Amino acid sequence: MSGVPVPGVNAYITDCRAGTGQGDYDVDGGKTTLLSPVFDLSAYDNARVRYYRWYSNNTGSSPEADDWIVDLSDDGGSTWVRLETVRTSDRSWRPVETNLADYIDLTAQVRLRFIAADNAPGSIVEAGLDDFSIVTYEDAAAGIPVADRGDGAAMALSQNAPNPFGHETLIRFTVPAPGRSVTLTIFDPAGRVVRTLVNEERTSGPRTVAWNGTNTMGSQVAAGVYFCELKAGDQNLIRKVLVVR
Repeated sequence: MSGVPVPGVNAYITDCRAGTGQGDYDVDGGKTTLLSPVFDLSAYDNARVRYYRWYSNNTGSSPEADDWIVDLSDDGGSTWVRLETVRTSDRSWRPVETNLADYIDLTAQVRLRFIAADNAPGSIVEAGLDDFSIVTYEDAAAGIPVADRGDGAAMALSQNAPNPFGHETLIRFTVPAPGRSVTLTIFDPAGRVVRTLVNEERTSGPRTVAWNGTNTMGSQVAAGVYFCELKAGDQNLIRKVLVVR
């Protein structure tokens, strides 16, 4: 994926050799993995991945028992989030397009992996990937997210670190002088408040707040995606937070 081939010439295929019989050069007894380069998307607010896939697993003695898998990472491959699992053959070049920010943070270490596996003895597995691209739709913005009313009074919310986290994460934000009343809240994808970390406190300058992954009752929240919202007057900023257990 590091090169830019002439359109319509090259594609990633599990094995292009014809052989003399079915299953001569398919995926056997394990998996084949295609890793993308590491992409720096930290300067972008929005990015989508596009690719075409071809997948066949419906022949042999164990048809449709294996998976085509696509995973995403925002830490260079240390942890992965599942984007796509396909178990049904689709012998056509099927277009796929996904908003990356729905699954991961747009960091400097975004990576994808594509896996075709043969875990069921006797199945015939072949896969292909073509026309891979990452497309951004918004202008690059240097630095951390900033909310600006236009009068020079801006506040900023950094990505929590570590993210994902299991026990505790630090959330850093900045409110310009002379300070404003600030609320910092964790909520779930349904918009329900999980925990209020800062409640209408007058703050100015940089500040760091810790969240230990508990709700308002002091219980550990379930693994999953949450959101951190910083509000000050009529301004607000939101960051995605990922909890792992």
